[in-house]
Amino acid sequence: MDKALRQTEQAVADKKYPAIFEATFAHDDILARVDILERGPRSKWRLIEVKSSTKVKDYYLYDVAIQRLILEGLGMKVVPCLMHLNREYVYHGKQYELEKLFVIRDITDETAALSQDVKDLIREEHKVLAKATAPEIKPGSHCTNPERCWSTMNSWRTTSMTRGRSSPKPFAKLSGRRGASSLTANGLN
Repeated sequence: MDKALRQTEQAVADKKYPAIFEATFAHDDILARVDILERGPRSKWRLIEVKSSTKVKDYYLYDVAIQRLILEGLGMKVVPCLMHLNREYVYHGKQYELEKLFVIRDITDETAALSQDVKDLIREEHKVLAKATAPEIKPGSHCTNPERCWSTMNSWRTTSMTRGRSSPKPFAKLSGRRGASSLTANGLN
């Protein structure tokens, strides 16, 4: 990750790059990879999260809100956007019309409304990660809703992704209040 962070820092500083793909940022012990970071006028950036869906799902907004929080925490000015497939687009068999295939929505207001909720969720995540032992979280509906956790794909076995820990750690998908309530239900306050 250090290499990705350095490469992103260099690309942000070099104005010859109009966009950066998979830009990597870290702030307040949180790591984010931005699908597309498009350079705009007056040191502004368009943060674009790309989804293969034909509509905006609520939990997508949390993904972008976290990325926005990290980039703004680093002093960047961003316009958060979500790109998804245009369900009205019809391919006529010749050349794709990419400007019609995708929809890019500015979700500044939506992510601003989630800002405090995201900060609260991150604060709770930091509390869990600071514990000496991993909390015991049994598999349940929080593992597949709103999406399947990566950890369920390996027989519920998980490993730590934080600070070089090698002991097993559960992965909690903190998308909205549902994620927070799953932590509370498992004794993590």
